[in-house]
Amino acid sequence: MVRPNTAGTDVSLSMVHAGAGSAGEASEKDAFAVYYGTDYFGRNSFPHTTDRAYPGTFVGFGGPLSPNTNNRAIQQLTFDWLQTLWKNESMERCSFTLSIPA
Repeated sequence: MVRPNTAGTDVSLSMVHAGAGSAGEASEKDAFAVYYGTDYFGRNSFPHTTDRAYPGTFVGFGGPLSPNTNNRAIQQLTFDWLQTLWKNESMERCSFTLSIPA
């Protein structure tokens, strides 16, 4: 998220926490991957300084008067199977990918 200063003349970045996964080849034509993704959105809000039509509003997540029904943490597990149907020496390939979210 990009957070401007109160004058709106400079910005700073406010990061979001995230996760990753792993992949590997089982054979020349088959590869399998498992990805676990997670995102966590901490309370991160600030006054909207560039919109003069709505003074006093906030931008971001978890600001004043925000509902408690928003998801702050999102998680997903995915299994992938990649099968190479054709490839040549110049690294061109045609493949089929099956992705199953869990």
